[in-house]
Amino acid sequence: MSETARDLGRRWFEEVWNRKRREAIPEMMAPECVVHDGEIDSTGPDEFYAFFERIHGSFSEIHVAVEHTIAEGDAACIRWSFTGQHTGGANGDSSHGEGRARNRHDHPARGRRPSDRSLAELGHARDDATDPK
Repeated sequence: MSETARDLGRRWFEEVWNRKRREAIPEMMAPECVVHDGEIDSTGPDEFYAFFERIHGSFSEIHVAVEHTIAEGDAACIRWSFTGQHTGGANGDSSHGEGRARNRHDHPARGRRPSDRSLAELGHARDDATDPK
């Protein structure tokens, strides 16, 4: 049985973010995968590593919880929440331990082919209004 877009999306968050497995990025991300992060687009694992390092350098105790998924064919939308202790530093930010970050995101993901278990496109929409403080 091939991995579905929904399964791949869930595994992405578990392996890359919760387990901090940098080596999982090229395992799941196609070389031509386009990542949309606000107004910045990056392509492939090599360009994604900087984002991965920046987030892990800015937050400790990272946990991503997948809340809901919707999938059809090779596409999925995953609603997830992020928590972590802000430790600063990676973004030129000198604040440390300023509190826990809580955000909710919707994350569209698209696989290339059912037989090719890699992500072809990622993006997210941030919803700070849901921050429970």
